[in-house]
Amino acid sequence: MDNSNKLAKISDISGVKKRRIVDSFGLNEPPLKAPKQSSSDETKEKEKDYNVNEKKETDDGNWELMKIIDFLISHKANVNHNNEGCDSPLILAVRTENSEVVQRILKANPNKFYRGKDHLNAIDICLKVVDDLRVTTIGPAFSKDRVLGRLANRRLECLNELVKHADLGKQKEHIFYQLFKFLRRFFKFDEILITNICSRLLDSENTIDVNFAKNEEDSPLIFFCKRRVVAVVEKLLGCNADVNHAGIGGSTVLHHVIDIHDETTAMSMLNCLLVVNPLLDRKDFKGQTALEKAIYVFYNNTNSYINENDARNNVLLTLIQRLLEAGAVTDPEKLGNVLMKCAQIGDFKTMESLFCHGADLDYRNILGQTVLHVCWSESLNGALDFLKFYVQKGGVLHNKDINGNLPLTSLLKAKCYNERADTVDIAEIFQFMIKSSIKSIDDGDDPYLLHTAVRHGLIRTAIAILDAKECATVENKAHETPLYLATRAHNRKELIDLLLRNGADPNQHTSFKIPIVSAVKQCDVPTVSTLIKTGASINVKDKFGRSLLHVLYSDKSKKGDLCLMTKLLLEKGINVNGTDKVGRSALFTLLQYTPEENIFPSSSNKNKKDVLHSKETREDMVPVLVGNGLDVNLVDKSDNTALDGVCSSGINPKAGIALLNAGANPRSNCLEKAIVNFPVKNTVLVEFIDLLLLKGCDPNVFNGDSSNLIHVVSYGPRCLVESLLKHGSDVNFCDSRNKTALHFACELDRSNCRDDIVQLSN
Repeated sequence: MDNSNKLAKISDISGVKKRRIVDSFGLNEPPLKAPKQSSSDETKEKEKDYNVNEKKETDDGNWELMKIIDFLISHKANVNHNNEGCDSPLILAVRTENSEVVQRILKANPNKFYRGKDHLNAIDICLKVVDDLRVTTIGPAFSKDRVLGRLANRRLECLNELVKHADLGKQKEHIFYQLFKFLRRFFKFDEILITNICSRLLDSENTIDVNFAKNEEDSPLIFFCKRRVVAVVEKLLGCNADVNHAGIGGSTVLHHVIDIHDETTAMSMLNCLLVVNPLLDRKDFKGQTALEKAIYVFYNNTNSYINENDARNNVLLTLIQRLLEAGAVTDPEKLGNVLMKCAQIGDFKTMESLFCHGADLDYRNILGQTVLHVCWSESLNGALDFLKFYVQKGGVLHNKDINGNLPLTSLLKAKCYNERADTVDIAEIFQFMIKSSIKSIDDGDDPYLLHTAVRHGLIRTAIAILDAKECATVENKAHETPLYLATRAHNRKELIDLLLRNGADPNQHTSFKIPIVSAVKQCDVPTVSTLIKTGASINVKDKFGRSLLHVLYSDKSKKGDLCLMTKLLLEKGINVNGTDKVGRSALFTLLQYTPEENIFPSSSNKNKKDVLHSKETREDMVPVLVGNGLDVNLVDKSDNTALDGVCSSGINPKAGIALLNAGANPRSNCLEKAIVNFPVKNTVLVEFIDLLLLKGCDPNVFNGDSSNLIHVVSYGPRCLVESLLKHGSDVNFCDSRNKTALHFACELDRSNCRDDIVQLSN
């Protein structure tokens, strides 16, 4: 056997070995019923083990094979020795899909176009696909697409070697056509490999016809665009590929660029297509141009509302800008939709591009908002430059929406909750918008700018608004002045000082929204002091007729240093006996809503940390008020005194003691109210009852068929019984059942207490 026959035999042996590998995938077997699927982890492990073993076997076999091939060729093996109608060594190597063998044989200058079995040459075999290849059943442990992809790439590797060494001449066109048919059957292939092959087939010296696709069939240009192979697309364009060809769905290659998600690939693809001046107004079967498709996809991408940096949005916006720059046009309404969405995600650069290419500067959404109403929700990076551009193009900065809001108001409302909202940037933006407006903002255009800035503690912004001549005394629809809002805002001290310097009047208010009343509610001593110094009325009353002391002691006020605030108001001359609409002084409110430890801090637990009073102000509130002229016997419109209220409340007997010590005159029914309403076990109650009796309360006054003594005998301690008897309580008073206190005492279960009470009753 001569060397050439040996070479053919070895190549055939190699083919048998390769086919065995293919057989292991089940590609050359008849369809079989797939066995039971194993778990995904088990499947992956089996595939991994198989691939490792296969690679080792193949590497070892290839090394031996290459040594033999090299040895035979070095001994002048005839690579063109063929039996007529039989495969040559080159064809056999191609059939086995071994590109390394093909490469070695090509170095020996074989006949590349010799036709063997089935009248096929080596290139034909590379691009031949077995008809039933894609319907063959693949075992569950392997992916059919992966197997087919590997087979396709091995054939393409062989083809790459062939086109590299063969003088193809006029055959290039046919080979490219066959290659295109071959590739359409496989979705995945090696991009670099295809680029190398196509670069040789599509060289500019011998231009071939690449426009063989039928109408509504994807052309090679569209095919390679859809598979993101930019280099091949460039080569096709060099061969005069029809960039306006309408493929499936009437889509041109430009339409398919919109589907590319990677920005670098998409822009490279679009730029090379635009070089050949495609028709930008060609529409697909949906009636969309490439620009309109990009706009539609962008507008319906819900992620764009959430994430300014959404990669898909960035690609679409870049494509839209580039198409507009290339001369694409569309309905102004569609541009307006993109414009508004760009505003929502804060893309100022794209908005500039849209305006430069025909977008309406005054475009409005259904709420009557321009882009300046909606562009503040995201980053302000580039906002000032955009505003300058907008004004230069003729845009108006003071247009209102249907709710009467200016863009300035939208800016404040969008940024007021941001902890960094009051930065220099936003102040500069605000100043520019005000200065660039055609008319001043103090003429009633929008009286809420200053209010919004103050409400959210934006000092720099408030300064910018006031510098624009906005009035510091204007009221909003809720009848709130900026000064009133400042008393409840962050940075209130700085804001109040700013407003007062700019003419704010602390006495300008309705009966609902009073600055000093608001400050007292906050128990903000420094703010109240500032307002009083600048002329705030100390005896102002709210809509309920309540004085500042009423407000301070109410349940709506914040906890703070009550004594210090009280002293400040008293020092400034507040009427301590001023009454509200029901005739009650602040004393009534103090005793009704203020906890006992806040009224009598000096007697509270000294070991307990008191967050409401400083060491210097730990004084009892009632004596402080009495010392400033408080009338403890003032009667309200219901004919009740403060002491009546304490006795009826059943709480805070210490307040009752303080009132009695301050000169309060008990009414005839005060004793009964105190005994009935207070828990009789309260230790302070005994002192309170004794003091009521000493102040002249009749122990025998009781509204009903019982008596104070009977009530105390039934529920109270011995000391209260003793106190009542000592002050003349009728020991023999009979109730409606003709029972005296002694009867009730004898019914008690507690023998020790019963004996004491019985002894007192005798």
